[in-house]
Amino acid sequence: MRLYPTRPALLRIRRIDEEIRGGKSPTANRIARFLEVSPRTVQRDIEFMRESLGAPIEWDQQRNMYFYAKPGFTLPNVELTEGELVSLLIGTRVMNQYKGTPFESDLKRAFGKIEAMLPEELSMRLGELASATEFSITAPRPSDLKTFQGLTDAVRNRKRLRIVYQSLASPKPGDRVVDPYRMACLDGAWYLVAYCHTRKEVRLFVPERISSFEETGEKFDAPMGFDFDEYMSGAFKVMRGPGKPRKVRLLFRGPLARYACERRWHPSQKVSWRGDDCILEMNVTALEELAA
Repeated sequence: MRLYPTRPALLRIRRIDEEIRGGKSPTANRIARFLEVSPRTVQRDIEFMRESLGAPIEWDQQRNMYFYAKPGFTLPNVELTEGELVSLLIGTRVMNQYKGTPFESDLKRAFGKIEAMLPEELSMRLGELASATEFSITAPRPSDLKTFQGLTDAVRNRKRLRIVYQSLASPKPGDRVVDPYRMACLDGAWYLVAYCHTRKEVRLFVPERISSFEETGEKFDAPMGFDFDEYMSGAFKVMRGPGKPRKVRLLFRGPLARYACERRWHPSQKVSWRGDDCILEMNVTALEELAA
């Protein structure tokens, strides 16, 4: 569960705070001897306190000691409800979806910093929850970091791309020129949302099916009227069909009825019961996905 050994780090930070607050001529060497670590470790802890906790730690050259520039400063206390603790646990497990992406290392550091500041009892409860729960992604796709980084950079900097893409409907890869609008994690998998100049419409592209890409040297302006949530409103999971959304009703009987109607398949869905039969109603465009 833990991203790195946080508890010793937390204890060191608390001790450093006590030394500085007490004005006991604290230096990195003095604190290091007391904690039985290297002075470099203490210096890293102090830098962490400055950058992540807002500690106004400064060095007094004349007195040869660290001190708080703001005497009233106190380290932040972390108090979490049970629901917030579960949410934090889920957040750490969701990071599995970001393996191989440019966000992985930053997310690990962020969650590590959060866990480092948890009181002992909260950290123990978080560990207990972690040992009692599992979180997995069904059939994850293998990710290519270089492709993901290149696509993300194109989205951020509005770079038009020429890609070689293998669609499911085509027997061989084809060239496309696309304007990448954003990277989106949908149903546990990543997609490139981009305007395709070949098809003259916005499409979802699977990064793993992009065998190569290059910048065209052109920039593009994102359309003022494009709304991603509206674009996906008629989709079932990640599948979109042509035309406007149509109202569909699905009838489930037997054991499947309760299974189908106890889950949230689409934002527009409505559930009704006819005896033991369940009727699921929604507005979608991807009728083929529903049929499958």
